[in-house]
Amino acid sequence: MTTPERPHDWPSASEFIENARKHGAGLLGPQAKVMPYVGIAGFTSVHEVRSIAADLYTVNPYGSPGIAGRRLAVGVLASWKTLNGEPAGNPERYPKIEDIRALFDAAVEPIRHYSLGLGQQEGDGVTVPIDDRTLRLIHYNSREPNLVAQVDRLCEHAGPNLSGFQFNIAWPNEDDIRCLAQDYPTLRFVLQVNREMFSNVSRNPQLLVGEIGKKYVPYVTDILFDMSAGTGTAVDMKEAEAVIEALYGAFGGAVKGGLGIGLAGGLDYKNVYGLKPLFDRWPDLSIDAEGKVRDSYVNAKKETITYLNEGAREFARRALWLTPPPSGTQTTP
Repeated sequence: MTTPERPHDWPSASEFIENARKHGAGLLGPQAKVMPYVGIAGFTSVHEVRSIAADLYTVNPYGSPGIAGRRLAVGVLASWKTLNGEPAGNPERYPKIEDIRALFDAAVEPIRHYSLGLGQQEGDGVTVPIDDRTLRLIHYNSREPNLVAQVDRLCEHAGPNLSGFQFNIAWPNEDDIRCLAQDYPTLRFVLQVNREMFSNVSRNPQLLVGEIGKKYVPYVTDILFDMSAGTGTAVDMKEAEAVIEALYGAFGGAVKGGLGIGLAGGLDYKNVYGLKPLFDRWPDLSIDAEGKVRDSYVNAKKETITYLNEGAREFARRALWLTPPPSGTQTTP
């Protein structure tokens, strides 16, 4: 694919990185690493968190992927409604706001592993630390003003193990994003580019890059291209590749010390192998799944209960095996 031209007034990737280092804000802080991830969104129970984390990060009958600088992103959904004690439009994917802390705590608690096949008894084995192998993100959507105040409240609920936010908001207020980057310099701020935002720039990758650069750089840490937004709609690979190419051209990618770049949209364990050409070209590309890694059933009260299914575990397994180690991942200045 031919590399699209940059607008004449937009800096190159190297110029962007140098400017970001001078500003120092919004790039995860001086000690944090911009690390790519394989994400699953919609965790609602400690059991879901622990079972997927344990499956991926201990020696098990299915083999255990080498994490090699790539993290499992544990995504928890929140909204203006749930922040204020109201049920979300699809409440089966949203935990109660007071339960978020327990989910993130579960994502850092060491795992006790044993294997009866090796002659061990339950309770024997080794303790496996996982706090540096998970990224704990609140996926937040809201149409209300004053995002800063909302994030302040979410941080209080989430506790000390929160890693950052993904903003599922069309064109969030740039002043709010700047203030958040300054108030929380060690948190990760992922800007979801949704269908509305992409349509607003006539689905033109270079116009998208220009708008993101003017409004949000250097105050966000990642850009996630997501035309599905949790609906399970399949990604248009040709369009996605053009957008990802433009984003890398402008913002560098994690390995180069720039913004992290990610892709979501209808991903599951069956189609994740189709992303191999993208990973071959951009080894530090992050990916995220939500809508197609869930199952549901109707309980005795005739309530529909949804949960992260075995496919969620298999998606994470395959994705972590498939994605090459993002060698050269840098610590931001």
